[in-house]
Amino acid sequence: MSTPNKVLAILNVVAAILCLTIAVPDYARRQAWTFAVLREDFILKGLPVDDNEKDAEGRPLVKLVGKSMQEQLFTGLSQPVITQKQEVIDRQKALLAKIGEAADAAAKKEIIEKALVPLAQSWGQRDELRRKIRDPNVSVETLLAAEGPFEAAFTEALEGKTATNQELAFEERRQAIAHLLCNLSDNPDDHRRALAVVGIRAYVHEVDSQATALGNMVPEIQHALEADLGAFEVEHKDLIRQIVLKADRVRHLDEILQTQTLLAQEHTTLLAARQADVQGVSAEIDEAKKATAIALKGQSELEDALFKAHRTIATAAEKNQQLLRQIDRHELGR
Repeated sequence: MSTPNKVLAILNVVAAILCLTIAVPDYARRQAWTFAVLREDFILKGLPVDDNEKDAEGRPLVKLVGKSMQEQLFTGLSQPVITQKQEVIDRQKALLAKIGEAADAAAKKEIIEKALVPLAQSWGQRDELRRKIRDPNVSVETLLAAEGPFEAAFTEALEGKTATNQELAFEERRQAIAHLLCNLSDNPDDHRRALAVVGIRAYVHEVDSQATALGNMVPEIQHALEADLGAFEVEHKDLIRQIVLKADRVRHLDEILQTQTLLAQEHTTLLAARQADVQGVSAEIDEAKKATAIALKGQSELEDALFKAHRTIATAAEKNQQLLRQIDRHELGR
C-alpha cells in the first residue's frame, strides 16, 4: 500500500472514531428524548387499553411499557400495570374481596352501593339502583350475578362492548375505563393510580363529564326534595292529627287507669278485711270443731254408759222374771 493510501486509511479510522464519539452521546440523548416523549405521551393519553392496542406503526403498545416506564408512571404507587384492562381487573378483584370480607349482607350491600351508585349518570338511575340494592328481596348473590348490576358496571371496560353488545372503539373504551376507575376511587392514592392509568386527557374529560352530570342532577334532586317536602307536610299533618287523637286516648285511658287504681285499692282493703273475717271464721270453725270433737267424745261415753245401763236393766229384768216364775212355782206348790 502506498503512503497516500495509508494516510487515507488512517484518516478514515480517525473519522470513524470521531463519528462514533459524536454518535454515541447523540444516540443516548436521542433515546432519552424518545423515552421522555413516550412517557409524556402515556401521561397524556394513558396506558394501552389492552394487549391488542397498537401504535401508528402497528407495534403493540404494551411492549413500550417497560420496567423503567412503569417506575416513571407509577412513582410512589405500588403494583404498576401495563394495560388499563389489567387495572380494571385488579380493581374488580379488590372490590369483590372487600365485599366477601364484609360481616353480613347489609355490610356487603353498603359496599356495593358505595361503588356502583356514583357510576350512574342521572339521579333517576342512581335512585333506581339504590332502591334495588337496598331491596330486602334482592340478595347479594343476585347483585353480583352475571346479569346483575355489579358485572354490568365492568362490562364496557373489560369487554369493550356496550350493554347492547355494540363494539367500542379504543377511545370510547378509554373513556369508559376512565369513568369506571375515577368513580371507584375513594382516596388520593386511588385517584393518582386512575390518573396514571387513563392519562390526563381521559381523566380531565371524565371529571368534566361527572361535573356536568352532577350539575344536571341538581334540578332533579331539587324536584325530588320539593316532592318529598310536600309529601312530608301532608304526612306531618296526618301524624300530628294521629298524635292528638292518641294523646286524647291516652288521657282517657289514664283517667280510667286512675279510677281502676282507686277501685283496686278499695278492693284490696275489702279483700284484707274479708281475709281477716275468713281468718276469724276459720278460727271459730276450728274452735267449733274442737268443741264438737269433745262433745262427740262425751256423747260416745254417754252412749256407752246408756248401753251398759240398758244391758244392766235387761239383766235385772230377766232376773226379776226368773224370781217371779220361782214365786209362782212356790205358790202353786203349796
